[in-house]
Amino acid sequence: MAASGATGVGTRPGSNLSRCACNCGASLLLKDARGRPRRFVWGHWRKGTKGPYTADGKHWRTARDRARSLTDHSRCMWISIGGCKGPIDVAHVNGDYTNNEPDNRLALCRSHHRLLDNGRINPDNPIMPAFYVDSSGNRRYTPRKKESKRATRNPPRNKG
Repeated sequence: MAASGATGVGTRPGSNLSRCACNCGASLLLKDARGRPRRFVWGHWRKGTKGPYTADGKHWRTARDRARSLTDHSRCMWISIGGCKGPIDVAHVNGDYTNNEPDNRLALCRSHHRLLDNGRINPDNPIMPAFYVDSSGNRRYTPRKKESKRATRNPPRNKG
């Protein structure tokens, strides 16, 4: 757009308003506060282009969104060990949520995902840990066996 006397896309002569160039129908001023010409409403210049946005074109696409789009999350992969509870999440086995390799992603229910993240389930051999249900209906897991302090402080030495 030229600075003097030119009208923008969908403007009336003599008006300082214009329509957004993405054809959304939103109105905008021809020039911003610094006198620069404007063609789009804030954020609309990326509409219709491929990029890191979700399908609605409004929100930033995160690594978690990419993982969900790459993984079949129709049911928990560990449904055979029992105890499934909650919606399906994408769990990253090594804890790095940016690593979306197929062998690093698991579609798990919230219960199994939490247990995996807390180290209660081994991903190589998943076995549901022992739990009981308290009076309020919540699951309580039995405490983990603690390693002796002596074993962790003074590891055995190889005599050679």
